[in-house]
Amino acid sequence: MHTIREALNLILQHSRYPGTAIIPLEHTLYRVLAEDILADRDYPPFNRSAMDGYALRSGDLKDSNSLKLVYELRAGDHFEPRLQPGECIGITTGAPVPADADTVVRVEDAASAGSRVTFSVAPVRGGQNIAFRGEDIRAQDVLLLKGTSITAPRQAALAMTGHTGVAVSRLPSVAIYSTGNEVQPVRKNGPPHHIRDSNSYALRGLLQSYAIHTPVHDPVPDDPAALKRAFRKGMQADILIISGGVSRGAADYVPGVLEALDIQPLFHRVRIKPGNPLWVGVTPAKNIVFALPGNPVAVQTAFKVFIEPFIRSCLGMPPLRPYYFPMNIPRRKRTAFDEYFPVVLHGVDKHTRVHPVAYNGSGDGIAAAHADGLALHPAGRETLEQQEEVAFYPWHHWF
Repeated sequence: MHTIREALNLILQHSRYPGTAIIPLEHTLYRVLAEDILADRDYPPFNRSAMDGYALRSGDLKDSNSLKLVYELRAGDHFEPRLQPGECIGITTGAPVPADADTVVRVEDAASAGSRVTFSVAPVRGGQNIAFRGEDIRAQDVLLLKGTSITAPRQAALAMTGHTGVAVSRLPSVAIYSTGNEVQPVRKNGPPHHIRDSNSYALRGLLQSYAIHTPVHDPVPDDPAALKRAFRKGMQADILIISGGVSRGAADYVPGVLEALDIQPLFHRVRIKPGNPLWVGVTPAKNIVFALPGNPVAVQTAFKVFIEPFIRSCLGMPPLRPYYFPMNIPRRKRTAFDEYFPVVLHGVDKHTRVHPVAYNGSGDGIAAAHADGLALHPAGRETLEQQEEVAFYPWHHWF
C-alpha cells in the first residue's frame, strides 16, 4: 500500500499542460496566468495627492502660517502655471501635485478665508500626503508571475495596467459521476435509506476555485453495465472523478469496470484516513481517472490531497503550501495512517489556533460544512499535543 507521497508522485507523473489561450479580462477570474504580466507604466503615473487639502512648498510655512490660494485643482485636472513662493492650491484626492509643490496639508488642518489659507500645523514635512510616481511599481517591472491565479484584486490590477486580454492556461475538461443504488439526485425526496448526491456538488465547488465548471450527472446505480456506459463517456474528459464503489464490498464494481475499459491502474488503496480505498488509473488516451470512496469527507479529503495538486500541476501552478498553527486541544488517533480531520480556526494573527470540529467519521458531511479546512495528524503520531503546530489546508487556495 502506497504512502500519500508515493501515490501523489505517481499521479503527478501524468500531469499534462493543456496549452494557453488569450481571453478577455472580464472572463479571467480564477484563471491561471500563462505569462508574466508587466506594468505598462509607472504607478502612480504622477505625483498624486493622497488627501483633500492644499498643495504647497513646505518651506513657505517656516516663517508664516498663511498662504495665498491661487487655484482649485481636482482629480483629472492639471495645473500648468508654476507655483510661486507664498502660494498654495486647493487639491482633491487623486489630483496631480504641481511640480513646484513638495507637500500636501490636509483640509482638516487648514482654514480658508477668501484668497488666504491659514494652516494650524507646524512644522510641515516635505513629501507628506503625496503618493509619488512609481512608488507602487515601475514601468516594465513584473506585476504578476506566470502560474498565478487571478483573484478579484489581481483582476483589478490587470485592469489598472491596461491588460484587456490575458494569456491563461487552458482548462482541463472534467467529468464527475457519483455511484450507488442508495444515491439519489438532489431534486428527489427518496426514502430514509437513500441519500442525496452531495459529492458531485462538493467536487464541482472545489473545482470552481480554478474556474473549472462541469455539469452534474445523475448518480449511476451499482450495475456494471450502467457503470460501464457512464465511464466510457466520462473517460473522454481529461479528468474523470468517480465517487463510491471502490472498496471491497459485494457491490463495489468500479475498479473492475474501469479495468474492463482498458484503464490502467496506477494504484488501489493509500495509507490515508479518510479515503484509504482510493483507486487511480490512466486511460488509453492518457487521461486520468480518480475513483474515490463514497463518504463525503473522504471525497473532499481526496480532492485536497490528490486531485487539487494534480490540477495545479497541469495548470502550471506552484505546489500547495499548508499553513501551520498550534492545536487548541490535544487529539488522539488509533490508526497508523496519515489522518486528515476537519477543523476551524480560532483567534487571529499570532493567537490563531486549530480546533477540531465535532466529527462522527468520514460519512459526516455536516462536520465538513462547519469546518474552515482540514488539518493533518501525521502517521506514527498517536497524539497531537495542545499547542503543537499542525499543517492546515483551507478548503480553497488562490496562490
